[in-house]
Amino acid sequence: MKKLIAIITVVIVLAGLYIVCMNPFMYRVAGDYNTLTKRIRCFDERTCWHEVGHKVDHLNGWVSKSDEWIDAVEAYRNLRGGVRIQTGIREMIMQAPRLDAWRVFSQRGGQIELYANILMYSEGDPAMMPEVFVEFYDWERAGELMDKLWYNK
Repeated sequence: MKKLIAIITVVIVLAGLYIVCMNPFMYRVAGDYNTLTKRIRCFDERTCWHEVGHKVDHLNGWVSKSDEWIDAVEAYRNLRGGVRIQTGIREMIMQAPRLDAWRVFSQRGGQIELYANILMYSEGDPAMMPEVFVEFYDWERAGELMDKLWYNK
């Protein structure tokens, strides 16, 4: 009986690893970042910037989950005039939930997507990003990752 349980456990673990590792290659999407393998797959420059955002976030300890990041999102939402505003970023942030709903939003991965989308909209250029967010991105690493992607070769 123990042997059967051990075999079933191994099969389940192997099946799980197969699904996690191969899932990105089972269907066509614009791009993805696999947190297990740390590999990016993308088919256009815009999507590559989004996926690089996920990888930079991950490699830097999930900046998008920090209280400082959440505070920056709220600060930007509340800014008026005299601010460098990138329209797509502004609209996206205004649609994100307020702090009271952030916990639910975070559990669904919303803040992670917001972080990646802001890098995507800025196209990797700090000058195109609202100043309040610039410090949260590892620009050198993002540039290096983008340069290594097959898309740019």
